[in-house]
Formats: sequence, structure tokens, C-alpha cells
Amino acid sequence: MTVIPRSSPRDRLFSGGLSMHMQPIVDLQTGLLNRVEALARLNLADGTVMYPDDFLPPLTASELDRLFREGLDQSLAYLASWDALGVEVTVSVNVAPATLLHADCLRWVSEALQRHAIEPRRLELELLESQTMNQSGQRDVVEHLLEIGVGLAMDDLGSGYSSLKRLATLPFRSIKLDRDLLVDIRRRPTETLSLIATLRQLGRDFGVTVVVEGLEDEGMAEAATVLGVALGQGYFLARPMPPEAVPDWIASYRYPLRAGTIVTNLGALAYHWQYSRWDWPHLATLHECPLTAYLTKALTGTGTGTGTTGTATDAAAVRRWHALQHSGDGSHLVAGQQLVDWLVQRVRAEGAPDAGWDAASTRRIADFGS
Repeated sequence: MTVIPRSSPRDRLFSGGLSMHMQPIVDLQTGLLNRVEALARLNLADGTVMYPDDFLPPLTASELDRLFREGLDQSLAYLASWDALGVEVTVSVNVAPATLLHADCLRWVSEALQRHAIEPRRLELELLESQTMNQSGQRDVVEHLLEIGVGLAMDDLGSGYSSLKRLATLPFRSIKLDRDLLVDIRRRPTETLSLIATLRQLGRDFGVTVVVEGLEDEGMAEAATVLGVALGQGYFLARPMPPEAVPDWIASYRYPLRAGTIVTNLGALAYHWQYSRWDWPHLATLHECPLTAYLTKALTGTGTGTGTTGTATDAAAVRRWHALQHSGDGSHLVAGQQLVDWLVQRVRAEGAPDAGWDAASTRRIADFGS
């Protein structure tokens, strides 16, 4: 964390030091760009770059309002510049609850959209979880924003006690699952998958789009995709980038996952677990099942996931457990749990201290935020 005098960020923030970086949010089911999130950066005179974790805490309410207005203006200006290149993008801009409730917030947003000739549907305001919000006035503000076409997203669902209350009372367009939910995915994989699946279903029940943050590697992205999460964000998909780089990124981007295939231990566990949790057999035929190709590689040591494959006898047992998931005669139940246990062991092996994977890598909070 950068340590500098408290007054220095304030002086620099509103005198040319604020810049917005953009991180793509990708449709996990189609592989297409869905939107970008605007992330604030503070560039000091000596070249040091500060992240929100460092410069947000000392700011007053009025300074947070000003930060939102300037960040919004920069973000919409970039949308207009991309439009001139034939690249139409939707942007998500973070807003503090107190700023959203400001008497002039609706006017700020409307004037900024008009100033840059941006359709309101292409702006989403991401409500930060870091502050409590007055319940009496919030719905009126949100409904006025919705009336002009601006969407509202809940940031970091699951990170605070008020999340579910907000979800139940405000008409959000999308909800973002807190990246901390993924921190223990290789130590407590089935519990983490259960949380993701439950929150995904919660989003469906409320009619909102679910975004999972913190997808730092292929296994995480594959598991989220298998579980049916709509949108994903994280270093595996794309890092935050200067706005000028966005058009070229869009032109050259190739989705790193292949539809209908499973190549990671986490993806395989997510696929099988979604059946096993309900004691269901696999629906596809054994030949069509994506686990068949995964196991062929995993049991011969050519898969991308780490972990021991065991003896030849173990390999035969694993293949038998999988085949029983397609038998259709009820014999899949015990074998299904055995297959879960085997996959969990492989996933946990990836999270071992000597496996080169660090749970802390999912905590890149400095690269997210307002």
C-alpha cells in the first residue's frame, strides 16, 4: 500500500490526477464482451499510481460526490470516443450510496449523458456496499434513474449484512458476487460452488443478471460457466486497461474457454457436483459427456489441472464411477459421491502450499473499486 500524506491525494485528485481504467466484463455463456467497469486511478506527480483502497478512505462526502461526477464524465467521454470508431460499449461506474441519494445526483447523471450524447441504457451505476443507505429515499432515486433508462447494479453481494435487504427492496438490473467468495475455492470447493450456485439462483429468482468477480484462472472461470453464471470479471478474462486500449482489445479478444468442453479440475467438479447434489444421474450419454474427455486426459496425466492420478486400478475405478452416472438404473448414487470425493482431492491438491496457487491472488481489491 502506498503511504503518502493525507492531503496529497486530495490536492492531486481534482487537479488532473484522476484517470479511469476499464476492465471488461464478459458473457461467460457466449464469450462476448458485455460491458466495461470504470475503475478510478490517482496518478501522482512523481508517477506513482494510487488505487481506490489508498485514496478513497480520507475523502469527505462532498469529495466523493465530486469524484463520482468527474469519473462519470471521463467514462462517458470515452464511450463517445469509441462510438466515433464504431465501437459501442456499455459502461458501469461505481457510486457511493450517499452520492446516489444526493438531491442533484439525477441531474448530474442526466446532464453528463446529454453532454456526451450517450443513451442512458448504456450506463449502469454500481452501488458500493461500503456504506449504509437511507431506506426512505433510496427507492425514489433509483426509480427516477430507471425511468430515464439508467441501470443499477449491486456491488459485492455477500460482503455485507445489508446486501440481501437491498436486493429485496431495490430494482437492480444486475448483482455482482463478491470476489472474496472465491478465496477458499480450492480449500473448500464444494462449499464455494454451493454458494455460487445458490446466489446465481437467487439472481434468477429476482430477475437480475449475475456477475461473478475475481475470476483469476481458467478453473474459476470454467466452474462459474458450468454453474450457469451469466457474466464474469477478473484477470483471467481481462485486466484493467487504459481506455485508449479498449477498441484494440475488443478487436483482438478471443474467449479463452471452449464451449462444451471441460479441461480443469474445478470445471469437472462443478459439472459433476451440480448433478450429484440432487442425486441425479448425468443427462448426456457417456460419449457426449464432457467429463469423458476430461477424464481421458486427467487419468493419463495430460490434463491442465494438477493433482495425482493414482494407480491404474484407481484410474479404472474413476472411469467406472463416471460410467455409472450414465447407467440409468439407480446405481449412480454411491459412485457419484466417490467421484465427487476424487475430484475434490484433485482440486485441493491445486491449493496446496507447494502447488503455486495463492488464495490471496483473488483479493486484488486495489484493481477494482470506484
